[in-house]
Amino acid sequence: MDLFFKTLIEWCLDLGPALVAGLVLSGILFAIIGDQQTGFFHKLLSIPEDTRKKSLLNAVKVALIGIPLPLCSCSVLPVAQTLRKKGLSQSSVSAFLTTTPETSPTSFFLTWAMLGPAMAILRPLASLIIGLTTASAIAFFGNENSENQNNQNCCSNCNEADSSLQEISWREKVKRGFRFAFVGVLDDFGYWPLLGLALGAAVTVWVPMGALENASGLLGRLGIILISVPIYVCAESSTPLAPSLLAKGLTPGAVFLFLIAGPLSNLSSILSLKKVFGTRFITIHIGVNTLMALLLSYAIDLLYKQFAWSLVANTMPGEGHHERSTFLLIIGVLGTGLLIHSSFKAIKKNFSKPDQSKESCCSD
Repeated sequence: MDLFFKTLIEWCLDLGPALVAGLVLSGILFAIIGDQQTGFFHKLLSIPEDTRKKSLLNAVKVALIGIPLPLCSCSVLPVAQTLRKKGLSQSSVSAFLTTTPETSPTSFFLTWAMLGPAMAILRPLASLIIGLTTASAIAFFGNENSENQNNQNCCSNCNEADSSLQEISWREKVKRGFRFAFVGVLDDFGYWPLLGLALGAAVTVWVPMGALENASGLLGRLGIILISVPIYVCAESSTPLAPSLLAKGLTPGAVFLFLIAGPLSNLSSILSLKKVFGTRFITIHIGVNTLMALLLSYAIDLLYKQFAWSLVANTMPGEGHHERSTFLLIIGVLGTGLLIHSSFKAIKKNFSKPDQSKESCCSD
């Protein structure tokens, strides 16, 4: 048990700087874009409000813009629906729904710290490929008029345009940005990242080496998909567990599939998308996403084998990092404190009596 807690503490201290760096970048992005994200998209994409053309260029733009946005598979829904109502095609909305929850500044830095630069770069690149492939499938086989036009977004008040946003000072924008990152984003994380760290430490300490060597075949990967897709897992919470799974025998491709499948969707978002966009849309969207993630997992295995890339930046938590600089130690403690605070807030919220007046369809 002592080794478990020592491993967990070392992981937290090692990942603290990556977490803080990701949150800072998220705050900067929010300060630049503002809290009316749909207005930002509308201006950047120049979407005509009276047309719904299937534009591949818009799909590429939306997919690229969605990669750095710190939105999970639930919080992305109201933004996507508002974009659709402003004239964005279903194919572009599908691209946005794919790339946005898959990556964020925080998950990028965490992946770099735990799995090395190659996986950190491949993760958003793969989400872009999946997003554009899914968008193409929606454009060819989807139905632009399939969604329920009368369905109102129960979370629309979360993204209403704030006409005063352009008038506030940069100081206020930065203040809002960092409040969004260190309060909003952390609240979205809840206890999942800390739970992922604890599970990773448990696997590292108690699961025998090589125990998962036979879990990287087709059946094993299908099992990963079946477990990951229905369950709510944000991109940050799955990352801490990945190095332990790799060390116990999973291949890089299987680890990638574990990282990519969970954030793609969850049961709540699937049901919400079906209600808004229709059965055909959600069938194509989830089906192509899942198939592409599976195919890319094999491609990533081939890439790592062909180029002999180093995957694990830090196989054992704390390994090679026992002598930290004072600055990194302080940032590590700060990051750990943020995770603990976020976890306690989430636990308190779960055990407190829900306020029916504040319930939301996009709540976790």
